[in-house]
Amino acid sequence: MSTQNPESPYILFVDDEDMTRKTFDRIASQEFRVLLAADVPQAIELLRTRAHEVGVLLTDQRMPGALGVELLEHVREHHPHIVRMLTTAYSQLEDAIAAVNRGEIIRYIEKPWTNIDALLIDLRVAMRFFLLQRDNDLLLQEKMSAKGREADLDRLAVLVAIAAQQPNPQAALIGLEDTLKQLSELRGASSSQVAARIDTHGGPLAAAQQAEFLSCQIASQLPQRDSSAVPAQVAEDRRAVVSSVLAAAACLVQNPPQISIESDREHIVLSGAASCGARLASWVNGGRDQASLQSLADLLRLTFLVYGAGGTLELKFGSDSGLDSISIQLPAVQAGASFSQQDRDWLEDIIILFA
Repeated sequence: MSTQNPESPYILFVDDEDMTRKTFDRIASQEFRVLLAADVPQAIELLRTRAHEVGVLLTDQRMPGALGVELLEHVREHHPHIVRMLTTAYSQLEDAIAAVNRGEIIRYIEKPWTNIDALLIDLRVAMRFFLLQRDNDLLLQEKMSAKGREADLDRLAVLVAIAAQQPNPQAALIGLEDTLKQLSELRGASSSQVAARIDTHGGPLAAAQQAEFLSCQIASQLPQRDSSAVPAQVAEDRRAVVSSVLAAAACLVQNPPQISIESDREHIVLSGAASCGARLASWVNGGRDQASLQSLADLLRLTFLVYGAGGTLELKFGSDSGLDSISIQLPAVQAGASFSQQDRDWLEDIIILFA
């Protein structure tokens, strides 16, 4: 009677003898799901599409065309999660010892299989080893993901604190929300993996250093305003606002701006920021290098200027995560920013987008 779990990983058995494959299938399928291959090329082709289903590989050594150790070397390189074993006749013992010494297998099983119970025990041990290894990998991934989320929270908290210190904090926070939602499109666009992102969490000191750098870079080119003044008192000449916006945008793009008047709003389109998009993608995916932080600071400085003037900013990304263009809408008459009340849960929404 079969006791195999229909959801358990497969054991892949490779042997050129048809009778041996049938014998193994009859023995092992009592407890395990079994895949069979007649030679090395067939096994490699099967693994090409089903390696994620295989937990254990047991291969014969002497087969026409290619040796079992060649298959073991291939699996070690391309599918290292699979537990590897070799079955050989006593006369081929040196091959088995060499495979063990090179780390290609955890065990060899001597042919012929005179003790079926011993064979099943070896298979159980190999499968248990695979399952333990898989569980440990999952736990490590969860730990690294938690570290990555902690790093994301630190970095977002820094930006919120900087926005809250702007002369018009309501406009700055709304601009930050809109910009972060757009930047979330770049999530996963980087080649960085979770295992690499664990290093992005540098703790309080790293967060403080990033906050200092971003604050200095943003404040260095923003106009100083009286934060106690009411909107009517901070009204600026419209040309001066546009000039400040274009000066801030010059740090992000290379091409001249395209400016047009649409109804009661001025439309500014800036392009030629592909490299900037790549740096922003790096920051979104955990990078904390100075180039990424500088591009983020330049974008936030532009954001705070535009939203502080009552405008909006739209980022358009290409398929390669490059920043194709920045579209800015400014009111025709500058009279300070006017926004509706911000959703109290906006930061939670942002955290979910970046998680």
